[in-house]
Amino acid sequence: MPTHPLSGRDFPRILEAIEVLYRTVEYPPAKGWQPPAWLVKRFADQKAVLAELKERPDHGYLIQEASGQLIELLGGRDDWQCAAITASTLNDKATLIDLKETLQRAYSLTAQAERIKTLAYLESVLSKLGGTDDAKTPNGAMVSPVVALLSMFTNGVSDDRIKQAAQLLINDKLTANEKLTKIDTLIPFPATASAEQLGEMLGVTKQAILKTDWWKQNRKGEKDNEIGRRRAGHKNRAEDYEPPGTKDDDE
Repeated sequence: MPTHPLSGRDFPRILEAIEVLYRTVEYPPAKGWQPPAWLVKRFADQKAVLAELKERPDHGYLIQEASGQLIELLGGRDDWQCAAITASTLNDKATLIDLKETLQRAYSLTAQAERIKTLAYLESVLSKLGGTDDAKTPNGAMVSPVVALLSMFTNGVSDDRIKQAAQLLINDKLTANEKLTKIDTLIPFPATASAEQLGEMLGVTKQAILKTDWWKQNRKGEKDNEIGRRRAGHKNRAEDYEPPGTKDDDE
């Protein structure tokens, strides 16, 4: 089947589909879930599927459908050379091609680390493409519930720093050590952040975090100091300890 070049008429639907995918990744189906309008429309001619969707579906399934809808709008899975985009009259073709290829490589986006990376990536795509009016603040900046929430728990760290950190998180060219170092400079990690938590955030193992120079310089020393303080405390308590009856014996 020949691939038809995309046109300006397709652009609003593409933007809408990106935002649908963003919301689908960000919000897992909750209790009392109802099929959203985009999903009902997608399966309008498949009554059996719609009937099944009355029950709360798996989050991964919803993400897959939202992603599939967007891929179809970008030319479909059979258009591996992205001819629909390259032959189109749309601006920023490179961003759209990268978006399609990224979605086709993705297998599962339900893990927390992958969801965070995907949300940051989709934000960058929307920012490059311009987004829609209701996705912007009056000054034209992209609104992100994730950024807004994080800013409340990071002592007022600016949105720009959070967005920069998010971009570092999804940069596959950076090593785990480089990501930790650069992100920590923008938004200092809390002292309570464990190697396991940091690994989940970066999508690597706990051992990979423990081997980084950042961990050795910023966390291992703190752990040693903490152990030292505990030992000193135990020693002081032992020195101050008086067995029962000691004072009476002295008298």
